[in-house]
Amino acid sequence: MWEPRLIGWLIGDGSYGIDKTPRLSNCDDEINNYVLEHFNTSDDRKPRLTKDGKLYRETRIKEICPKLRELGIYGQTKDKKRLPKNIH
Repeated sequence: MWEPRLIGWLIGDGSYGIDKTPRLSNCDDEINNYVLEHFNTSDDRKPRLTKDGKLYRETRIKEICPKLRELGIYGQTKDKKRLPKNIH
């Protein structure tokens, strides 16, 4: 499967509704660094520090909608998210 780590992160902490650039929201440095290094991104909002000193980011991940369509998960929102059909 294409980028299983990213897909899992998007299902858990992402937003990829119809007609929107997929966005990942979190404050984990390892995840944020991986996404920034491997994908075409932009900040949706200005990153900010959390109460415990972590950097919270809302990162738009550009040019991946065709991949989400191939996996059959494009357009999923909130409690209607599910794993790709061909997870293995």
